Amino acid sequence: MHGKAQWNLYLRSVHRCSIRFNEQRELSKRYVRFNLQHLLDVAVNVCEGARHCTKVLKCSEGLRNKEFILIMDNGAEVFAKLPNPNAGPARFTTASELRNVFKVPVSRVLAWSSDATNNPVGAEYIITEKARGTRLGSVWGEWPREAKLKLVAQIVDVENRLAAIPFPKHGCIYFKDDLRALTGRCEDIGVDTSGAGLLGRFAIGPLTSAELWEGSREGMILDCGPWLDPSEYTQALGRNEIAWIQSHARPRMNYYRSSEDHELPSDGIALLTQYMNAAPYLVPQATDEAATFKVLWHPDLHLDNVFVDPATCEITCIVDWQSACVAPLFYQSDIPRMFQHAGPVREGWILRFTNAHLVTGQFLASQQFEVYKIRSG
Repeated sequence: MHGKAQWNLYLRSVHRCSIRFNEQRELSKRYVRFNLQHLLDVAVNVCEGARHCTKVLKCSEGLRNKEFILIMDNGAEVFAKLPNPNAGPARFTTASELRNVFKVPVSRVLAWSSDATNNPVGAEYIITEKARGTRLGSVWGEWPREAKLKLVAQIVDVENRLAAIPFPKHGCIYFKDDLRALTGRCEDIGVDTSGAGLLGRFAIGPLTSAELWEGSREGMILDCGPWLDPSEYTQALGRNEIAWIQSHARPRMNYYRSSEDHELPSDGIALLTQYMNAAPYLVPQATDEAATFKVLWHPDLHLDNVFVDPATCEITCIVDWQSACVAPLFYQSDIPRMFQHAGPVREGWILRFTNAHLVTGQFLASQQFEVYKIRSG
């Protein structure tokens, strides 16, 4: 096992890509100091029959987390994730991580803490079961078209399940006790179609999007939600930016506007005022039920966030729900990144989706996808 100094050096030096601008500042946003031995102790305690951890494997460096595979003496494997400072507001990010409620294939959470100052690890962490199966990205290129269409149907089914549960506000999901400890208040979600009363333990709270909290914004009192409708959200963004300009902005040169005169903070406020006047006309009205229907959605479905059983082409796990939030379908609905095609459609082929449409905020899809060849002549 690495000594403490060696381990700190290791965590500082392993990065997926080189940072060439403001390197020290950017590295500081990605540095997490924690007690590795205490993290291993937590992991051992949640692995039945394990006595100690025999191997620590560090996953490829991501943008916002430190991630490890921990292997025990009895062969059990768990996944540990510690959010970087740039992942979002302290304590909020881990507390709002999705946990085993919505009948979607996610890894079971075994242990977690959102309070870095009062746990022996010295950092926020989540320990989950290791995702079963194989990363989709490693096999996708080898699959025939029929297997890929089967996978698309499964993703549609997952999104249908998420869209079937309505929420009253736009924000992130928290355990009630966590949200009360963080903000001093929490409200019932008020809607439970799960059939088991599972949502009664949860509440809707502030968004954890890093852009709302990072840098000098972290110490400001800003409107980070939750919100009732799209208009409230757009107005909050405008007010937040105006508040930041008033507190932190300084005159600067903007050569797109002038090569002689400085751009002033008042110029930015004037533009934001125009934005706030126009914003209500750019989003659906609260009376548009289909577009403002609020649902939970996965924020980044790409090939490496989905695990599958290569033998059956069935999804075994979907990971990386850290930035998942509840928002109007108007904002959420999109083609998953893993299925987006930037180039032209192959000549002579058409992809047809049958009976896919939006009704009162829910996707109803037949899950029948047909690719067919246009007959010549």
